[in-house]
Amino acid sequence: VVFAGYCWKIVRSTDTGGIKIIYNGEPIITDNGDSTVYDCGTTRPVYHFSQFKENQDLKQSTGYYYADDYEVASITSGGIVNYRLKSKNNPITKVAIADATSAAAKIPTIVANYPYTCKQTSSSQTCTTLYRIDDYAEETNAVASQTSNRSTLGYVGFNSDDWTLADAGYMYNERYSWSREDEISGVYFGKNVEWNGTNYLVIDDTSGIASTNTTIDSTHHYACETAGLTSCESVRYYYFFDETYYYYITLTGGDIIEDVLYKMTGNGSDEVKMKNASYILNNSDSKIKAAIEEWFKDKLTSEKNQANPNYLQYIEDTIYCNDRSFKTFEGNGNYPTYLQSGWNPNGGDITKHLYFGTWNRYYNGWYSTENVPNMTCPNETDRFSVSNNKAKLKYPVGLLTADEYILACSAGNRARSNSCYLSGAANTWSMSPAKTWIYTYASKVRGFGFSSGSVNNNMTYGISHDFGITGGYSVQAVVSLKPGIEFEKGGDGTSTNPYVVKYN
Repeated sequence: VVFAGYCWKIVRSTDTGGIKIIYNGEPIITDNGDSTVYDCGTTRPVYHFSQFKENQDLKQSTGYYYADDYEVASITSGGIVNYRLKSKNNPITKVAIADATSAAAKIPTIVANYPYTCKQTSSSQTCTTLYRIDDYAEETNAVASQTSNRSTLGYVGFNSDDWTLADAGYMYNERYSWSREDEISGVYFGKNVEWNGTNYLVIDDTSGIASTNTTIDSTHHYACETAGLTSCESVRYYYFFDETYYYYITLTGGDIIEDVLYKMTGNGSDEVKMKNASYILNNSDSKIKAAIEEWFKDKLTSEKNQANPNYLQYIEDTIYCNDRSFKTFEGNGNYPTYLQSGWNPNGGDITKHLYFGTWNRYYNGWYSTENVPNMTCPNETDRFSVSNNKAKLKYPVGLLTADEYILACSAGNRARSNSCYLSGAANTWSMSPAKTWIYTYASKVRGFGFSSGSVNNNMTYGISHDFGITGGYSVQAVVSLKPGIEFEKGGDGTSTNPYVVKYN
């Protein structure tokens, strides 16, 4: 379907009868005088410059090469484009930028005369990412757009950081960053802590007896910062051991691990939620939310440009789910539940990672009869919409969930497929967090994404869990057309003859 001047693929109906659609690039438009023909098919160029602008560091004391034009040198069988700089009116030029002073002086000249670069020190080298330098930013950075797949808005990280559970959020909360140590000696570990308003008391049972246990185990996760103490202003909670390092977060102000998990993800019992009633969840926009909403504001409303049509009247307010619930279904033992992970203080194994709720429906043998992909979003604070003040969108736009990709690409059965009608973009973000992961001596958060490649051992129905939250993967925005939207005559819903929304 063509809507607001862009191609979109129809995904599914919503519970109100609306039509959820996903961005698929710009159409080829042919004006035949008495009719306009739109083409959203494969004859379109395989690349365009990203709708997102990000800073690029141009510091290179020996100099990068810049040009006022470029060409496609080759396209691989997999659709990867190789670009090469070429001269149109100005010669290909090498520009050395050593510091902020030279950047401030030279970048405006680059923008005006030769804005394209492969960020390479050879003028003849090809590149798979071509940059268009649009403006000076700061220090040695320039505002730039990069080439991206025709089906996407561009590439962006889900969040700027990935070191905490909070970073899995489409809007994120308080971040409790991890620390680690390779040796623990003389430390007393407790099953719990008590807070007296000033200090924590590390305790070993409900009667409040101070711990004399010097070993971390499945029920002993708490310890004072200083060895030999059982009373302290701040306390550590150890959640993982990778055979080299012990990973922990530091708690202050009377918070226990249940409070911290709630403040990072919104997960918690009624008692924990009541205790933290004054804490406001979803207090900061993720990097990807800010980018999508800025694009929507610029292109689908008249807020920035009064000449733009305002397409809001055609779009319904529906839920976009960022399911940060924890995995609870037992299923495949290789992917433990919250209760089995080191984040559970009442018996959690500190050698087990934490998996989010989508794993309930995704990797239990890919499907289980008890837990199949669905459209339910468990927590109110994960149901993003314009009308939900606990998970507030500025505009009615979001992303598909991993569940939606799976159902769209598998028709709701257990069969694997190497292709899907939603394919065509590069590796693309979903809205679903996947897991925490300790690798290369770092604690990271991972997300689900839709893979453009063929299925392998880490991918099912094209869904990959191995997307680092800060990775620059592609973005395909999703909106939902209101029930009752009409189409112009003539379209049949194919990519080369799409439906076209009829406007008032």
